[in-house]
Amino acid sequence: MSTVPLLGGNGEATANIGVFSNPVFTDPVQLDQTVPVGSELYIGMYVTAVDGDTFASTAQNCFAVPEKNPNDPNRVDLIKNSCPAFNFVKMIENGVSLQIRFSIRSFTFGNSGTVYIYCTLRLCAKNSPDCDACKASGRAAGGLESEPMIAGPITFSDPSDSGFHTAFSWTLLAGALLSLRLL
Repeated sequence: MSTVPLLGGNGEATANIGVFSNPVFTDPVQLDQTVPVGSELYIGMYVTAVDGDTFASTAQNCFAVPEKNPNDPNRVDLIKNSCPAFNFVKMIENGVSLQIRFSIRSFTFGNSGTVYIYCTLRLCAKNSPDCDACKASGRAAGGLESEPMIAGPITFSDPSDSGFHTAFSWTLLAGALLSLRLL
């Protein structure tokens, strides 16, 4: 659980994050559970102790790392400035209520069998231009961003045993990032 400052700093709200194995967000992935690589995971965040008629939340930035260290250099951005960073990230709900929902196609980092997901969210005045979910041109104005919340570790079955290989190759990832920066 993390705390999120309200607009204007007039209090705090509680934010939660969870990883689920189904699209209706009812089956949480347990810490002792092993998930097949390549399966769809559903990440949900929600804010409590806030007026849902006044406020909405957006996923500001989310990323995955193989270790429980948000500064790990082996980082893959999932959501950047409230926009999906890759086509394997699908936004389901963002910026319209106190819930944030998105899905990802699961992957591993090389031979690492675990992934941690870090996310920050932002509270904003509901239905305001500052609460538009995707800000591809940069950080959205208005609202305040939370401290990073963590989900994980998510443990994956060995990619070589799964029949579906989605382990990130650092060469492939670097090439993809380079091509994105050149566009």
